[in-house]
Amino acid sequence: MAANHIDFLFVTETFFSSTIPDSLCTNETFACLRSDRSDSHPKKRGGGTAVFYKKSIDLSPVQISPTDYLKHFCEVLVCDHRPSKTRIILVYRPPSTSASQTLELFKSLTALLDISDYHFVILGDFNFPAIHWLPDLLPDSPEFLVDWMTSFHLSQLVTFPTRTSRLGKKKIPRSTFLLQH
Repeated sequence: MAANHIDFLFVTETFFSSTIPDSLCTNETFACLRSDRSDSHPKKRGGGTAVFYKKSIDLSPVQISPTDYLKHFCEVLVCDHRPSKTRIILVYRPPSTSASQTLELFKSLTALLDISDYHFVILGDFNFPAIHWLPDLLPDSPEFLVDWMTSFHLSQLVTFPTRTSRLGKKKIPRSTFLLQH
C-alpha cells in the first residue's frame, strides 16, 4: 500500500475470523479495522469486511448493535473521520441474503446515517447482480434500493460491473457499490 501511495483500502469477503489476530493485519504504518463473519452465521466460511488505513489518519470505529447482525447476517463496518465529518460504511451482503434480511440490513443502515452534519460514503458488495446503474435502465432495479438511495440523496459512482461471474455459459455482471452523499 505504501509503495502505491494508498491511504485507505476497503475490502469485502476478507475470510477473516477470530482466529486471525489483529497483529497480522497491521504494521508500523498501517492499521486495520475489521468486521469478521460471526460464529453465529449459518455459513462458517467467507464474508467479512476490513479497512486498512494509514495510522496518521484519524479514523474512529463506530460500534453497532450485535443484535442487528442476527437480523440480517451481513457484515457492516462503520468508521468516522471526525476532522472531515465523514462517516464511512463498508457492507458485505452475501448472495444468500433473503428479502426480509435485506430489509433489516437497510433499516440498520438507515439508523447509521442518522447523524447530523456528517457526510457519508457507503462502499461494499451488496450482491445485486441484476442492477444496471445506467439512467435509462434504473427502473429495472429493485425498487426498495432505489427509493432508499433517493431518500438519502445518494448517487452510485460506479456505473459499470466490476467483475463477472459465470453461470453455465452465461456471464453475469457483478456490481460494486460506491454511494456518496
